[in-house]
Amino acid sequence: MESPMRWIAMFVLFAALVSVASADVIFEEYFTDGSIQSNWFSPWPEGADIVVSLDATTPGEDGWVGSVGGDQSSTALNGTIELADYTVDSWVYCMVTNDVMFPVYNGITARWDTTGGSSYYYLAAMFGQSKKIKLRRFPGSGFAAETFLEWTGADIPGGEPTESSWHKMTLRVSGDEIWCYWDEVLLSGCPYTPEPEFLQTSGFFGVYEFYMGDQAPDPATVFDNFVVSDEFSSVDEISIVPMPYDHTISTLYPNPFNARTTISFTNLRAGEVNLSVFDVLGRKMTTIQRGFLPQGQYQMTWDAQSYSAGNYFIRLELDGQQYVHRAVLAK
Repeated sequence: MESPMRWIAMFVLFAALVSVASADVIFEEYFTDGSIQSNWFSPWPEGADIVVSLDATTPGEDGWVGSVGGDQSSTALNGTIELADYTVDSWVYCMVTNDVMFPVYNGITARWDTTGGSSYYYLAAMFGQSKKIKLRRFPGSGFAAETFLEWTGADIPGGEPTESSWHKMTLRVSGDEIWCYWDEVLLSGCPYTPEPEFLQTSGFFGVYEFYMGDQAPDPATVFDNFVVSDEFSSVDEISIVPMPYDHTISTLYPNPFNARTTISFTNLRAGEVNLSVFDVLGRKMTTIQRGFLPQGQYQMTWDAQSYSAGNYFIRLELDGQQYVHRAVLAK
């Protein structure tokens, strides 16, 4: 009878192989040395320009940030109206006002169509007395915005903020799907697919600010490290992956899972092991194990209680080889 290790080594694994590739950058703005690298513009007739100022707290660590605001609704756009599929990443200083009547919206926008009245998607933090993150679409002049998704309380990664602070906001548009991240964690309900009548197909990207009171917020919407790329990763779907090597992930159980799942693998040859978790966009969420492991059988647990429901990829790297399991977190 063949040994279990030999059976595992010859096992044919049905899996999805994720190869994380460098994204092609379409646009970037860092405000380094107090300069603006591109020609931003406002979609509004009386919109405010971007102002560059010093800020020692910026996550960009160069001391310079950009801001837009002053008017009740201020936006700075860039790119081209033909852009369809891309990812917007930016650090945004999100204001906590505790104002029940006049909250401030700080956020980013994508697929802004300036033809026939502005229509666009936007991801915004609205941290008044009721603290929310919203994915919305504004359909054009004279119409109310539609809220696609809304996150409050425990649905906000890291919890509801209690004071104004920097946060990483990500908005990806791909085909008819919208992906939203908060501090690099995929928000629940994503990817979201709007009804066909609410679909934006292409348009500019930018930063967004809105407030409802008579007093202009200070500092309005401040942002830094604004980067737009065509995608985060390349994902190659492989239906059957032969495993003629000495190492493999043998099981992932349970899968789907609620809070925790256990990865079992056999290491027939001692060496460096890197066991990591990626989201569907190819972003590393966490590293479960990294370092030298002797020969043997191992079980390691991924505690995903703080992560949003959705698909993830658990990748084992050994001796230049990769073995991947698709993990489904269901909450």
